[in-house]
Amino acid sequence: MELGLCMVVKNEESALVRNLLPIYTYFDDISIVDTGSSDKTLDVLNKMGITPTLWQPDPRDVDINMRYWEPYARNLSISKCKSDWVLVLDADEQISSDDIIKIKNSDLTKNGYFLPWENYVGRNAYLDYKLCLFRNNLGIEYDHILHSNTQLSFRKNNMKAGHLQEITIKHLQESRPIRKSRVELLEKLFQMYPENSRYGWFLGYTSYVNGDIISALKALKSTVSSRTLDFPAECFYSHLVLAKIYSEKGQHQKASEQLVQALSFYDEHSNDFEIKINIRAYNWAQESLQMISQKKSSLPSIYFPY
Repeated sequence: MELGLCMVVKNEESALVRNLLPIYTYFDDISIVDTGSSDKTLDVLNKMGITPTLWQPDPRDVDINMRYWEPYARNLSISKCKSDWVLVLDADEQISSDDIIKIKNSDLTKNGYFLPWENYVGRNAYLDYKLCLFRNNLGIEYDHILHSNTQLSFRKNNMKAGHLQEITIKHLQESRPIRKSRVELLEKLFQMYPENSRYGWFLGYTSYVNGDIISALKALKSTVSSRTLDFPAECFYSHLVLAKIYSEKGQHQKASEQLVQALSFYDEHSNDFEIKINIRAYNWAQESLQMISQKKSSLPSIYFPY
């Protein structure tokens, strides 16, 4: 199989040297969109023989009433890729050359695959997943104004995704406070698109992490009430965080009810290609429900990338 790499960069010279330089020769094609670097990013790419597509968003296009630039840039990079299969990475993500070879030698029968996604914040690692490997030229694209992914595109096109558990993407992010502008954008998006449960989930979880429990409850309750099949994982996660919040408030009956609803939702939609790989969250819900039945005071911690 031919495997192409797609990436969007801006001022990523250090990350590219650390993460792309050791592996770039293992790809059959590399399509990178640069959105206005002012450091030596272009020089680093040129030394690897990579000519990026130069594109900068019109300031008017960053307004939330219009198409946000991040998914547009990602989709532009995919459109420039000539390979049969596409792997989409960020500059601060790592994959080993051995794993690239494993992908190219795999018998891939699905249209796309989730890969294990290890998020490193300082010395702590949190395991998640990412649907970033898929067949090219099938109309798969990134959607949403913020926190874009491909799951909705798969669902709209009635396509299924598998899970390559033996491949790992490492996300080496810096520990940093939640940006006020990001929270404000999520609040505006949630107000404008209350039916979009992905915005409700991220606003709710971000508010919870930020200590704004009132906003968290409002957004998370809205998400679980939607029970939308466009965003089933977000509904499932929202039940879990609501349970965590109620537990911390000493409202154990409410916490138990959320966990029961979460497990019921999971069982009801266990054939969904994204729900079925959420074993970690499912096990957390079962463990937490058991702890409540044993009258233990607090639930275990749970983390989602945001």
